[in-house]
Amino acid sequence: MEFCTDHWGPQHVAAALPNPATLAALKLLLEGSPGLARVRDSSRWLPIHLAAERGSAEAVQLLLAAAPELAADTGANCCHIRANTPLHLVAAHGAVEATKLLAAAAPEAITLRSIVWSGKRGCAALDYALEEYHDANHVSAAVPWR
Repeated sequence: MEFCTDHWGPQHVAAALPNPATLAALKLLLEGSPGLARVRDSSRWLPIHLAAERGSAEAVQLLLAAAPELAADTGANCCHIRANTPLHLVAAHGAVEATKLLAAAAPEAITLRSIVWSGKRGCAALDYALEEYHDANHVSAAVPWR
């Protein structure tokens, strides 16, 4: 994994600020250089973390197409203490379509526990949904429980 020397590269900006123009730019960037999906910012987050935090299914889909293995990335050794997967982030924000994409791409992340969330240790994506969104239906609906 590489670090982005200026905190955010264009792929981070496009993932973090999803709108038609930035999504088109993200698509072009990833078509020309799929490795940009694997570049971490100075906080060790990947563009998929930013897209997930914003709940952008479109950006998540583009980034998963470029680097599907990153769906379960925890941002290990992050500057912040949470070490969340993208699924944790979409679950906390109630983004149904992005949750479905990430749950399908990384079913192992459904039960993966973060390091710390809201002062508690070891929360799963459902915990995040209940804590932040007060509803876990968008997560449970995305998960093939049976």
